[in-house]
Amino acid sequence: MRARLLFTFGLAVLGSCVTTPPPAPPSEPVVEVPALPLEACRLADVPEPVLCGTLRVPENRTLAAQPGRTIGLRIVVIPALGDRTLPPLFDLAGGPGLAATESAGFWATLGVMHRENRDIVLVDQRGTGGSNALPCAVGFSNPLQPVLDIDAVRRCREALVGTDLSQYSTAAAVEDLEAVRAALGHEQVDLTGLSYGTRLAQEYLRAYPQRVRAMALLGTVSPVERLPLSYARAADAVLNKLAQRCREDPGCARAVPRLERDIATLDARLAQGPVSVKLAEGKHAQLEREPFWEAVRAQLTSTASQRRLPWLLHEAARGRFAPLLKAMNPGGPDPHANGLLLSVVCPEDTQHIADAEAAASSAGVFGDYRLRRQRAACAAWGLPAAPPRPGLVVSDVPVLLLAGDMDHVTPLAWSRAVAAQMPNARVVVIPDAGHLADGLSGLECLDQLIAEFFEAGSAAGLDIQCVAAMQAPQFRGPPKAGELGA
Repeated sequence: MRARLLFTFGLAVLGSCVTTPPPAPPSEPVVEVPALPLEACRLADVPEPVLCGTLRVPENRTLAAQPGRTIGLRIVVIPALGDRTLPPLFDLAGGPGLAATESAGFWATLGVMHRENRDIVLVDQRGTGGSNALPCAVGFSNPLQPVLDIDAVRRCREALVGTDLSQYSTAAAVEDLEAVRAALGHEQVDLTGLSYGTRLAQEYLRAYPQRVRAMALLGTVSPVERLPLSYARAADAVLNKLAQRCREDPGCARAVPRLERDIATLDARLAQGPVSVKLAEGKHAQLEREPFWEAVRAQLTSTASQRRLPWLLHEAARGRFAPLLKAMNPGGPDPHANGLLLSVVCPEDTQHIADAEAAASSAGVFGDYRLRRQRAACAAWGLPAAPPRPGLVVSDVPVLLLAGDMDHVTPLAWSRAVAAQMPNARVVVIPDAGHLADGLSGLECLDQLIAEFFEAGSAAGLDIQCVAAMQAPQFRGPPKAGELGA
């Protein structure tokens, strides 16, 4: 649940950077709205001035009647290009831990169709970006390091001692969104989001049903799921489907005759003890079984990385780990504020997993490693469990759910379960799409569907024929000179 995108810009979000907005030049307008002045500002990767502001809210709303700590919510509004005939679109970032304002470049350029008749509103969730971010270098998806290093978790917890981490919850984020809506003076809003952003959207709808006109959800998290209980089983299912699709593809079948055998060979070798691997800089490191398969699970996240994984595993099974290790370590800082991830997922999910459920969660080569590590990290984080969520959201609000049939992070079944409680919801299945659909051809189809859905205010008559024309990328084989792993 650590990613966000409207399918066409998933990786751009991770790579974009939003600078601290400079003071607006005197010639640029200042727009005043109740309780929230917005000033024209310029951001990196945004070719035009947009509107920026900060809304101060109590860190702990139960103490709102008393003097207490406040935090600023960073807000970016990308204005409509024409007449405002639709309510504003609030885009909710994933993770939890990604900052919504980092997607401003998309909405101002590639996503311009979405703002022809509406404003786009981006609010950094408390604990991310410019809203009192909670950064933590705790480790994810590095095959040479344990996931959620406990010492790093403890150090981060100590560094954030002045922050009331119990107030960085989904419920608090819901109230922040409502405060922003009210401050901007909007009667209703439309919502979109991916992964964790879909959970936040559903909880806002549950709390304020009269304020939501329509929602578009991508990679939907069911409110009744408790993460990461499903991770191993879902990843094992997608890995098996990937092996089957490789067998059915002539090119992949030639390059990787039996992926299942390669996986078994690798697992047996790693089960005997750490494997010494040579790194690009000439150094050696010890590769251990459980962190390795957790990093493989991360490679199942996007369509593009899925399509190169069979050959990379085939090479690793033959003792050539360098191409796979290179793919697993693209470099660059982690864009997630992982202190927020722990503050949300530990009390709301992981701490509600019973011992018997945890024991039964193991699946395939992934085992129960991620769940064990996350339970230990949550114990070190030290927050009390939040009240359990009251179940699936029941609503007649129009909802469009886009779901990949190769998504192991938020499986297709979750979208269908959510839609079953919403009579005006429609699930559109994207063949071969992972949690991130980068690599699929025709991604503009998905943006067009979202734009048409919001324009109509209904998914009932939506023409989805363009989805059938989308194609997965070719399975990757041995790279050419200069390519990954060469």
